[in-house]
Amino acid sequence: MFEKKYQIFLSSTYRDLIDARETITRSILDMYHIPIGMEMFSADNNEQWDTIKATIDNSDYYVLIIGHRYGSVTTEGISYTEKEYNYAKQSRIPILTFIRDRDVPTSPEQRDKENFKKKKLESFIYKVSADAMICYWNDQNDLARKVSISLLKAFYKYDRAGWTRATEVTSPITEQKKPIVEDKKLIVENEITEVERLVFVIENEKLKKQINLLNTEISQQKDRLVRINYHIEEIIDERTKDLQVKNKKLSEYSSYLSHQIRGPIATLKGLMNLEKEGLVDQFECVRMMNKCVSEIDNRIIEMSDMLHDPVRTNM
Repeated sequence: MFEKKYQIFLSSTYRDLIDARETITRSILDMYHIPIGMEMFSADNNEQWDTIKATIDNSDYYVLIIGHRYGSVTTEGISYTEKEYNYAKQSRIPILTFIRDRDVPTSPEQRDKENFKKKKLESFIYKVSADAMICYWNDQNDLARKVSISLLKAFYKYDRAGWTRATEVTSPITEQKKPIVEDKKLIVENEITEVERLVFVIENEKLKKQINLLNTEISQQKDRLVRINYHIEEIIDERTKDLQVKNKKLSEYSSYLSHQIRGPIATLKGLMNLEKEGLVDQFECVRMMNKCVSEIDNRIIEMSDMLHDPVRTNM
């Protein structure tokens, strides 16, 4: 095996994924491989389409990036990206597909406005999802990381021709380099495992932070509930005391009313008995009864004033 440089064809819509393509391109270059894309060519032009096909044929891997746009449609009724994908699949080139999370917020320019394109995009996503394993991505950094890891795995899963220095192909000591290359392969595989471990650690730390934030929010909610409960208890205590005071006053009013009115009523009853026995002059009896009625009336008026004026305490 020789040290190879793999040519990786990048396929996607262009305007909405310019930044994503640039990020992936830098990542592939950092891996010392060759990124290539034909986004500046039109697949409808026969000569240029022949160039695109030849470029795909000469590529070792095909990376498909799907955002939220289907893109411009060719005369065949499919997008340029889908046309490239169909050809790469027909040519049996290893395809790595990365679909942006459908819940990620986007600007209006990053989505198709036409309903038929939205349906075309859904159909395209369904097709590529059925054809091979896919990865979902959120932002450019997430995409670059997942593309790098997936490519490293693909390099050792699929034996592709790649590009090799002529000196390495013709060198008489090529066979002697095999153990070294195998050692490097093992090192790379270990690096992939370490990268995956680091990714897990990072994601685990993010999860821990989210849990801590949720716990803090729950604690704050509990504190608010405690304060609310305490305030409610204060209100209940205050109203209970107020009711107790009012009940006490009503009891006192009742006692007062009974004491103040009972006397005049008893006098009336006595006068009525005396009048029946003929023991009192009728005129004098009427005068005294009027006096008792006036006294009862005054007591009732006084009670009414007291009930409407809670400040009064004299009974």
